[in-house]
Amino acid sequence: MSVFSLGKAKEPGMATIRTRRLLLVPLQLELVQAAIGNRSKLAKLLGVGVPDEWPNADFGEVLPLIAATLTRKPALAEWDRLIIHAADNNVIGDIGLKGGPDKSGTADLGYGIVPAYRRQGYAFEA
Repeated sequence: MSVFSLGKAKEPGMATIRTRRLLLVPLQLELVQAAIGNRSKLAKLLGVGVPDEWPNADFGEVLPLIAATLTRKPALAEWDRLIIHAADNNVIGDIGLKGGPDKSGTADLGYGIVPAYRRQGYAFEA
């Protein structure tokens, strides 16, 4: 049983999104902090496996910046998500709008998928 409900949200916009094969979990501050310093805690919070290949180097460098931003503006968590493979119950990547859309509605999308799950349409599905 995970501490973070993979379906219910305490705040609007923070619900987990389910696609055909994936769960897209909002990257809330507690999850970011666990990803930075305690991967086993992240796995326990979510009730999923966290492969050694996640996060990739680029996203790993950005996680402290995301933590700092979420400390000031927790609602921004809705724009960054962990990608969990529903059948395998593993984190397979991340996807986000880098702080959400600007005033014109434009957003910069970034994503990462662990090597074993690449080229199978997961980033497109997310």
